[in-house]
Amino acid sequence: MEQVEIETFQDVVKAAYEVLKAEGRTRNYKLLQPVLEWCDEEPLDEILERHKIMAGDLYSVRDNLERIITFIGIIAIHLSESDFDLQDKLINIAEMAETLKIRMHYGIREELFDLVVR
Repeated sequence: MEQVEIETFQDVVKAAYEVLKAEGRTRNYKLLQPVLEWCDEEPLDEILERHKIMAGDLYSVRDNLERIITFIGIIAIHLSESDFDLQDKLINIAEMAETLKIRMHYGIREELFDLVVR
């Protein structure tokens, strides 16, 4: 993962998905696009129909990605405290990870956080 440049939330999801593949929890990239669509508020029924997947598969990958993204954020915070050259980038990654956990859990964009997280 250290060779990957993480600048957007999609980059964080892709890096986390690579960890899922390494863990053997998924074999291909079939569920990557549906998860990204879920985070962008696409209706669940449309995602399932378009990609011909089951809701349980999507939720399972989503939950595992949430777990990995949590770890990415924690690691970025700890590394930012010891590596001052990359501190700004690592803090940015930690902030993206925290935001992305909420987006992924609820399937919403950041603008709707106030309505959902209270």
